[in-house]
Amino acid sequence: MSWFVLSLLPPMIWALSNHIDKFFLTKFFKNSTGYPLIIITSLTSLLFLPFILIFTKANIGVGWPTILILTGLGIVSILGGLIYLYVLNKDDPSVVIPLFQLMPVFNYLFGLIFLHEHLSSLQIVGSVLIIGGAVALTAEQEGKKFRIKKDIFWLMVLCCIIHSFFSLIFKLYVKVDDFWAGNFWVYCGTALYGILILIFSKSWRDQFLSMFKVNGVPMAGLTLFSEGIAIGANFIFNYALLLMPIALIAVISNGLQPFFVLLFGIILTMVFPHLAHETLGKKHLLPKITSIFVILAGTILLNR
Repeated sequence: MSWFVLSLLPPMIWALSNHIDKFFLTKFFKNSTGYPLIIITSLTSLLFLPFILIFTKANIGVGWPTILILTGLGIVSILGGLIYLYVLNKDDPSVVIPLFQLMPVFNYLFGLIFLHEHLSSLQIVGSVLIIGGAVALTAEQEGKKFRIKKDIFWLMVLCCIIHSFFSLIFKLYVKVDDFWAGNFWVYCGTALYGILILIFSKSWRDQFLSMFKVNGVPMAGLTLFSEGIAIGANFIFNYALLLMPIALIAVISNGLQPFFVLLFGIILTMVFPHLAHETLGKKHLLPKITSIFVILAGTILLNR
């Protein structure tokens, strides 16, 4: 399977997972941040560790310095997830997710400085278009004026920097032959975070346990499905990172994600309005579509 096809799969899977996350936040965490979902992500990561050891027969002995760095990288990735959930709890997925298009810009800078990966002038122009589209997408109209949602924008900037840092360090310390070993230690870090939170944070532990007491097996199944496919998409994305410049992979994956997020949002709102709510009025939908097309124009230039 080519690197291009690999980079196309994650955005569709992530978009589905984004809407499931939003459903959980609106249904079960109306008056909180929904951070217990991070515990679910961490514990789902724990389930993947035996899979890696048994079915991939990975040699996880990559040396203690690399093990510590990759385990710490897994914990850092959770910090990005905390910011993402906080922002997602404040706005629609079709507004929040396109802001991930800022990530390829940081990936380009990190790749240029530390990996000596170069992009063309057209691809740099594409980065500018992506930033412009992302800023426009976070604008909301107040009378005849538009206001940028600065809190959402800057938090997502921080989130994108964290994820771009993850891509950089992963590529620096993991080679194709060590792919599964690298993922094993990264997800050891994410699992460790969840275990420590369960042990030392009573409030998060109580919220986590109450979710399953109230909603039982159906919620547990849907949660495992959502987090499982998201982690599967992460595996695909991480592998593609090793094949091509990190900015190029991030642009293709993140550039198409808003399409799928908006598409799934519209379908769910029209067919299952009790599961999702996407603002479909002309006043709100047309600016979103326009901004996404600007982002995709930048994506095309970045891919040339």
